[in-house]
Amino acid sequence: MKILEYTNKYRQKTIDLLIKVAVNEHGFKDWEKWFKIFENENYIANNGNCYIAIDNKDNVIGTISLRKIDSISGEVKNFYVEKEYRGTGISQDLLNVLIKFAKANGYKRLELDSYKEFNRALNFYKKNNFLLAAIENNKYIFSKILSEEKITVIVAIYNIEKYLENCIKSIINQNYKDLQILLIDDGSTDGSGEICDKYAKLDNRIEVIHKKNGGLADARNLGMSLAKGKYISFLDGDDYIYPTFYINLYDLIEKYSADIAECDFIRINEDDLKNAEEIIYIENEKLTIEESIITKKEAINELFGTKLKPYVKKVVVWNKLYNAKVLNNIQFPFGKLHEDEYTTYKILNNSEKIVTTNKILHGYIQTKNSIMRREIKQKRIDDNLDAYIQSSNFFKDKNNVEIEMKCRRRYLENCIELSGKVLKSENENKEKQLKEIENNFIFNYVKYIKDIILYNSEEREKQIAKIIIKAYESTKTENKIIGEYWHELEELVNE
Repeated sequence: MKILEYTNKYRQKTIDLLIKVAVNEHGFKDWEKWFKIFENENYIANNGNCYIAIDNKDNVIGTISLRKIDSISGEVKNFYVEKEYRGTGISQDLLNVLIKFAKANGYKRLELDSYKEFNRALNFYKKNNFLLAAIENNKYIFSKILSEEKITVIVAIYNIEKYLENCIKSIINQNYKDLQILLIDDGSTDGSGEICDKYAKLDNRIEVIHKKNGGLADARNLGMSLAKGKYISFLDGDDYIYPTFYINLYDLIEKYSADIAECDFIRINEDDLKNAEEIIYIENEKLTIEESIITKKEAINELFGTKLKPYVKKVVVWNKLYNAKVLNNIQFPFGKLHEDEYTTYKILNNSEKIVTTNKILHGYIQTKNSIMRREIKQKRIDDNLDAYIQSSNFFKDKNNVEIEMKCRRRYLENCIELSGKVLKSENENKEKQLKEIENNFIFNYVKYIKDIILYNSEEREKQIAKIIIKAYESTKTENKIIGEYWHELEELVNE
């Protein structure tokens, strides 16, 4: 048996094999007309190729072709082997030759498709590190990375020994291997630092930095100063990432020449942490996987939009892979909470193209001590609101009036939300907190509400503006707490 580059000498024998296997055996009758006019020039002319396997009688017993998709991607086509030769290594030899050609010609990824009922083929692709990228009807679409760029993973760690090992294991077990893993121990007083050191001895990709406690922003900034990768990822030490997190995001960012790749996430109760991979797999099976490209303007509009889920997905940093260049001159704010609200809009403003998928690749672990369940402290309120003042000033300086107005609207909206949460809390100083939030709300309402109504043409934002107006009027005429309007606002934001 030999593997040869296809020539016209074998044209008819190649066509006969394609019809025999694909049409007669597998029932792809619609393809017969294309096979009958098979010409390798269709592949060669566009930086592709075709290979055949022949037996000792000069019969074609296997075929494989490569078709160019874009500047870095190729699609594997016409991959068939005569039935009696399957399991003899011919399929592997054909694929190896094609991959060698693809790498030599600058391809960074390959794509192919198959069908659910072809179990043997699906297992073969998985064995060769083709990863399931999408399911369209009954068709399974697979992707394989041929060339990896280094990714720097920055993990901020502080007193999370209970969850840290699961996080580290989910990183080192990634299908994508070219990682620089920076574990930033931010002055932990529990066993977190020792866990970091233990794994550094087990995996030479891990670098541990023990530092004096300075907060999440300080840890991330230090990580950026040490990053060597073309791409950068930020995780917290209690995060969990699916095994294909990096290979899928890298695939997207390279495929679309994007600045940022972003996936969806799911909240996982800490009691279910050991089953996180299975939980995410099951949720993804329910989805039709979609990919979309959005511009900087569209991304920033989503960030300061009115629907809760797109906002959360857009604002957090731990569900994304960044081209390092968009982080130039970016620093997370030292000593501030809500670091992402202070930073993400600046990163998006540095970007031109963002690719996003609805595929779930990140597990946000909902711990019993989750920030969202703690007492609502004054600093959290102050920093939350200040982040929107900073963002509105940023876009004012950029002469982007539309986004500036959305930031101002979000400030007022957050006043109502925070007031509602404080109202339901058991904070000892809740009366004082409510009054301070209300004073901030009234001050900024008087300054901005006329402009918000003037510039907001979207119907949803007009409806939100009406609730903001009602909240303001109630403080003057009904002596209500603005937080009493949070439920009404929440229903509109989440509808």
